[in-house]
Amino acid sequence: MVERFNHTLERYLAKVVDNWQRDWGKHKQPFLLSYRSAVHESTTVTPAFANFGRELRLPADLITGIPPDAPRSITDYANDLRNKINDIYEHVRQSGQQCLKR
Repeated sequence: MVERFNHTLERYLAKVVDNWQRDWGKHKQPFLLSYRSAVHESTTVTPAFANFGRELRLPADLITGIPPDAPRSITDYANDLRNKINDIYEHVRQSGQQCLKR
């Protein structure tokens, strides 16, 4: 996965540097946001969801509004997050194995 990300980043930066040689650094953060919030074919989830157990909150969410999560105790939140991340890990692992079979 790291190699694939590096290849994607390299292609993106090459294109950006061609178009904006003087200020290409300003375009790094938008790229990372789009990469982290896009569903990846090999995992079928976004990198943000795989790492944090939730989707990123995007600028458009300010307009459309996302209902806040129901209040929970810290212990309940930690247990739920641990279970969710374990489930995500298993899902990503299985998706990766299926991708390798193709």
